[in-house]
Amino acid sequence: MGWTVTAVEPIPKGGSYAEGPDRLDVGERDRDHGSVLDAVHRWRCHGVRFPRQYNHGGQLMGYKLNSKNLAVARLMPRGPKADKRLKYMHASPKGTTCLTPAYIVRVSLPVGEIQPRFPVIYTQGNIDSLHGRCFEQGGEGLGTFDMGEGSPACARPDYLIPKIDDSIPDPEDQSGTFTCNGETLLKMLKVATEVCKDGEKPVRLRFYGKIDPNEPSSGSAVMRIDTYRQPGDQEFVGVLKGMEYYGANIPGDRPMDAPVKETKPIQITEPLRVSTGRRFRS
Repeated sequence: MGWTVTAVEPIPKGGSYAEGPDRLDVGERDRDHGSVLDAVHRWRCHGVRFPRQYNHGGQLMGYKLNSKNLAVARLMPRGPKADKRLKYMHASPKGTTCLTPAYIVRVSLPVGEIQPRFPVIYTQGNIDSLHGRCFEQGGEGLGTFDMGEGSPACARPDYLIPKIDDSIPDPEDQSGTFTCNGETLLKMLKVATEVCKDGEKPVRLRFYGKIDPNEPSSGSAVMRIDTYRQPGDQEFVGVLKGMEYYGANIPGDRPMDAPVKETKPIQITEPLRVSTGRRFRS
C-alpha cells in the first residue's frame, strides 16, 4: 500500500505526520523546511506513490491554467520522429513550458490563482484530453482549468527533464534587441516558409540600424528576412521596421534607473517615395 497524506500543515519540531493506515515520518531536513508537502514531493521523485498533491485546506491542488498557458502545447514535440521523452508540458511556479533541443517556449501562470509549489509534467495524452473542455472564469478575463496533480518533474527513463532555467539566456547577456509587431512578423514568416520548400524551413534574420542592448525600445532598427532558396530558385525577402517603446512591460529588459511613464508601443513608419510619374498630394 502506498503512502497516504490527506492535508498539509506545518510540522512541529521533533514531530511527524501520520494519517490513515500508513505513516509518513519526517526527518530533520523536512521539519526545517516546514511542511509535509516538501517531503511528499521528494519521496514522489524517488518513486514512492502518493495519491495527490494537497494544499493546506486538504483539497486536491493542481495547476490552474488558462488558454494562454496551453498555447505552448502547440510546440510540444509530436510525430514518430520526435523524442518521446519530451512529449509533455512542464508546469512550475514560473509558468508552463514546452521544449526541444532547438527551442523553449514558456508562458507565466495566471495572476490571482492559488498554485502548487512544485514542478510537474502533463503528458501529451493529458493535454490532448482537454480538447473542447470548458474553462471557468478566471484571471485576465480568461477561463481557468485545474489540471490535476500531473507527474513529478523528475528525470526518469520515460521522460527527460532538463534544467530549463539554465537554457533560457539571461537578459543581462543580450547583445541587442529588436521590438516589432509580432502579428506582422508572424505573417511575414508564414509567407517566407511557404516560399521555402526545404523541410527545415531555414530563414536568416538581418538587423540594421540602432540595435542597442541599453536601449531595448528604440524604433530606429530594421529587420530583413531572407529564405533558403533550395529546392528551386525563387527568393523571399521581407523588411520590417521596428517599434518604439520606452515602457517597462516587456519581461527581460534591464531595470530602469528611474521610474518610467508607461506608454503603448508605436510603429515606426516613413513616407513612401514615388519612383516615377507625377507626384500628388495626399
